[in-house]
Amino acid sequence: MRAVLDDTQGSSDSIRVALVVIQQISSEMNKSKRDQLKRDVQKWLSPPDARKNHHIACATHHGGTATWFIQGNAFAAWELTSSRLWIHQKTGLREERLVIC
Repeated sequence: MRAVLDDTQGSSDSIRVALVVIQQISSEMNKSKRDQLKRDVQKWLSPPDARKNHHIACATHHGGTATWFIQGNAFAAWELTSSRLWIHQKTGLREERLVIC
């Protein structure tokens, strides 16, 4: 009977150790998930890389785009002032971007 009790006690100790290990692993996994979530949120909230966006815009630029505007009288007159240039278009027209590279 003593052998059975000793064996049961040993099994009980093994189960306790296994539970502690499982809890530690679970805690580490939760920490890892929290850390990943934190990195994802920080990346999402960080400002965009203007250089990267500029290079992408320049790579998609079509030659001759907006030359009518850049070489026009309105743009030339604006260049002589220190005011801001506001460009807008009516809704419903296809979207265009003015990118000067």
